[in-house]
Amino acid sequence: MRRLGALLLLLAVALAAGVGTARAAFVSQERAVSIGAHEATLRPTFSGHVVVNAGPLLPNLRLDSEAPFGIGVRLDLGDSDSGNLDQLLARDAVIASQPEGEIDRVRSAVEDLWWRAVARGAGVALLILVAGIVGWRAMGAERRREVWVAVRRPTRHTLAGLTALSLVTATGAVLA
Repeated sequence: MRRLGALLLLLAVALAAGVGTARAAFVSQERAVSIGAHEATLRPTFSGHVVVNAGPLLPNLRLDSEAPFGIGVRLDLGDSDSGNLDQLLARDAVIASQPEGEIDRVRSAVEDLWWRAVARGAGVALLILVAGIVGWRAMGAERRREVWVAVRRPTRHTLAGLTALSLVTATGAVLA
């Protein structure tokens, strides 16, 4: 029964670390995409909206993303390869009338970033599981009993060490 509890605890820690890693990896990525005549920088968010930042002269455009998990996108439009304002406006008007190609391009980029983040989170979870199981087996039965006794009847030194470890871990988590 204790083994099952320890395994469930290890699974919970691995799952929490994997999901946290995947989420952090997802929102910290960015991708360059072409939107019509513009080079844009795409950043995924969990806002549930698509926000298009067209620059200082035009207002931001904000739409519901209608994506699962509240996934949204921030698109910062950059320079254009067009040197003529009339040509640029004509291209943008064509895109506005038929945006499906650009929407598919953005959706594909976000899906790629999503799967990369999921793979990274799964890798972290698997690493924690393997390290936990190997560490548990490597300790041996005698050392596991000693640890169990120390946890059940902690000394002042044990409590001080656990408090210091908790503070360092919490500080690292906040800084990260």
